[in-house]
Amino acid sequence: MRLIHIEDGGHQLSMTEVNREVPKYAILSHTWGAEEITIDDMRNGRRIDSGGYRKIQECCATAAKNNYQYLWVDTCCIDKTSSAELSEAINSMYRWYEEADVCYAYLSDVPSVNFTGSRWFTRGWTLQELIAPKEVIFFDKKWNVLGTRDSLQLEILERTNIPLGILDGSQSLETMSIAQRMSWASERQSTRIEDIAYCLMGIFGINMPLLYGEGDKAFIRLQEEIMNVSDDHTIFAWKDSGGDENDGGLLASSPAAFRESSDIIVRPGASISTKTPWRLDNKGLHLELYTMAVGPDGLVLAVLPCTEVGMEDDWVGIYLRDKTLTMDHFERVGKDELVPVDLRLFRPAQYPLRMLCVQRQRLASARRKPLSRRNKQEAPPTDSQTTQLALYSPPDGSPIEQLPISSQPDGGRSVLSCAAMEGNIQRAWSLLSQPRVRADQPDNHGRTPLSYAAERGHIDLVWLLLTRSDVNPFSADVHGITPVLYAARNGHHKVVEVLLARKTSQNDIYDNRRRTLLSYAAEGGHETTVHMLISRSDFDPDLDDMDGRTPLSWASQCGHGTIVALLAEHGADINATDVHGKTPIWHAVATPHSVSFHANDESGSGVLVWAAENQYQTLLDMLLTSVADIDQPDKLGRTILSWSLENEATDVFSKIVAYGVNLNAACMCRPGQADSDSAPRQTPLSWAAETHRYEIFRMLVTHGADVNPPGTFLPGITTPLHWAVQTINEDLFKFLLEHGADMYARDIYGCAMPIKVALEEELENYVRILLDHGADPNFCDEDGDTPLYAAAYRKGKDTMQLLLECGANPNIRDRSSDPLVYYAAKQELYDIMSLLLSHGADINQCNRRGDSPLAAAIENDDRKMAKLLLTHGANPNTADSDGTTPLIDAVRNGRHACVALLLEHGADANVRDGYGTPAVVEAMFDEKIVRLLIAYGADPHAQDEDGRSASKYA
Repeated sequence: MRLIHIEDGGHQLSMTEVNREVPKYAILSHTWGAEEITIDDMRNGRRIDSGGYRKIQECCATAAKNNYQYLWVDTCCIDKTSSAELSEAINSMYRWYEEADVCYAYLSDVPSVNFTGSRWFTRGWTLQELIAPKEVIFFDKKWNVLGTRDSLQLEILERTNIPLGILDGSQSLETMSIAQRMSWASERQSTRIEDIAYCLMGIFGINMPLLYGEGDKAFIRLQEEIMNVSDDHTIFAWKDSGGDENDGGLLASSPAAFRESSDIIVRPGASISTKTPWRLDNKGLHLELYTMAVGPDGLVLAVLPCTEVGMEDDWVGIYLRDKTLTMDHFERVGKDELVPVDLRLFRPAQYPLRMLCVQRQRLASARRKPLSRRNKQEAPPTDSQTTQLALYSPPDGSPIEQLPISSQPDGGRSVLSCAAMEGNIQRAWSLLSQPRVRADQPDNHGRTPLSYAAERGHIDLVWLLLTRSDVNPFSADVHGITPVLYAARNGHHKVVEVLLARKTSQNDIYDNRRRTLLSYAAEGGHETTVHMLISRSDFDPDLDDMDGRTPLSWASQCGHGTIVALLAEHGADINATDVHGKTPIWHAVATPHSVSFHANDESGSGVLVWAAENQYQTLLDMLLTSVADIDQPDKLGRTILSWSLENEATDVFSKIVAYGVNLNAACMCRPGQADSDSAPRQTPLSWAAETHRYEIFRMLVTHGADVNPPGTFLPGITTPLHWAVQTINEDLFKFLLEHGADMYARDIYGCAMPIKVALEEELENYVRILLDHGADPNFCDEDGDTPLYAAAYRKGKDTMQLLLECGANPNIRDRSSDPLVYYAAKQELYDIMSLLLSHGADINQCNRRGDSPLAAAIENDDRKMAKLLLTHGANPNTADSDGTTPLIDAVRNGRHACVALLLEHGADANVRDGYGTPAVVEAMFDEKIVRLLIAYGADPHAQDEDGRSASKYA
């Protein structure tokens, strides 16, 4: 614990830490402002001119006047940068206020407002600061004493509703119910959402870790911690008209829900008591409560063993809904109401104490939509008088109808049985509310109201009867048929599910002829019921009756193909024989409803696709051996192959491949197109490529799909290999080559091969892969382009290096017969020229006009390229088709440096052009070039055919 040490009458303040021996100290209660002082400010003497520091100074001065040397203030005595210290402090705060000698409550907004109107009474943290201390003294803004908690207790009582016994200390907090204590905080607020829970920990004697960021979950967690140490049912006695209607949990979302619960108490000696401790797990909160069915769709009233002060004959009820109608999982509904239950009219013998599981709060941060108008209309009635009558009248509040409850109009059936047959839930309510009605009374055939309700599928009536403790859910009639067997025979799967929840095994339920639930459901063709029964762990597909008939036998005889397939898929023995030696197949063939398998059924689903869609593997195996054309599409254009690929059913794919399915058939619907018999189709391989199903692509190729299909593979793409390059899918590119893809295949224009596409996209790895797989580096396309030229066009030195190392001819020519060395010189590609020369390129190789690489360099005035060529042996005297040499070209264009370079490397200074004009005459007006030529042996008197010479014009 950290305290402020007060010296020199409050003028000298310092921080000190205390452990075991805590001195007498005063403690401050206040509302935080904008200039509060932190522990670092106190340690370093910062912000001493702030309002927060002046508040601490005044408080210390007040403490010093009262002979206190130590003071605790929440703003500066806690290091809030340490989450561990903050958590310890908040968990200890109630005790620190409790152990303080005195608490100074500073109301900074008084006297601008009256005492009870102060903001101090609205904050969450000040609640424990009001209750915990031995003595509380209130001060106004100027530190004038307003009074003490004792002297102002009537004003405080009126403002906070906290009993005087709590304020004066004559009563302990434990004498107050949880609901009452929660109500004290119902109108208080906190800056952070979580603090409205953390500020109440001391009020309930709870310690728990702080998790800032958890939001409303903090208050839920507080209530869960309270339930670990208390069985006070008032924690559930709250009303919330503004919360999340879809929450469904028993715990409130905030203390505000307890605003009207200040008088809810636990009455000593309550007649309703529970035997089992509460338990909270991932399913929900488990606890015992009396429940009464009060409406349709599983609506019950749960009675809490608590009451309201002054209304001791009424107990508190809350509405729950049995979500699954199995009495297993409930949710709270009608959260804006607490229902008074008159115990003088409540008969516990008819309403059993049940162990309930109520769902936990949904803790997702996103708020769900409120209930629709329709759902709100289905919620419990809100009129308190109406709900008071719910215990002994219909849920709509109408008067009890006086009925001849012992009447037996037909076969000894009671009026309640007749109401159950008709599904008349209002009449059933009226009857069940009368004390002389036997809810389980059998008729002359041994049938009970529950039996009739189950047979007709009246789920709400079934559930209503099951909530009674005097109803046997498994009473059998004279034929041994129980309510659940009647429900199964008529396909009422919800009723079957509700009743089965009360039995350990479906195999223990059978009639006098040993017909089971599955047997009846299969005979009736009730697919949903059959599905539900076979999904249970106690499912036995071959449990036979007294005649040896299995569920499969009954389904076959009645022509229920889907159920036949379903049972076969789940292990039913298709060869099982009855007492007459007849198999299910015999029953199917011998009756007019026999199951027939055609390539297409009336709905157009196709039997193969139908069997695969429904995962009837055994049936699918049978069909594959009998269907002549497994590539035949159904009425939507689907084939078994297209279905298996679209649904990634690899097991089905493996089966149909073994039966020779055509993997190259155009059976796949193009992406974005709905299945129909007229929808455009593509091959499985192109579909897999276009939809990026690469594993399916591999699977198809591995099983023999054509990797060199005719026509266009995809729009704008000729072959799978072109596609792999263009989509930069290196793994599939290798995969295709390994499975025979044509590496010389042309594009849709008959030109570009995969290697050219790779070169154009500068994909060196793909070029290397092709070369590793034996691609010819000198192969020409229709335009006469070779890979080496394509690489040069892209200035791809590394790719050219790779091609040359793999045998590419450096003297190759392009479509215009230009050699590569000429192209490199013309384009000033020095690195590529060096690479070509290092691999033996002919340095004097000319284009079709006779231009040499050196001539191209001189024409570009590219001395660097010219020097590179001359250094590697380029002939400086090679003439083009016009007889022009590089020197003549350099002289004509006045390129002094090029002239000098050529002369230095052996160019003939007396060379003449194609018209016989000497170089020196060409340069006769350029004195510098003339001198250069003469210096390298040019004849200054040499004349052209017109008799001109350089000397004549010198």
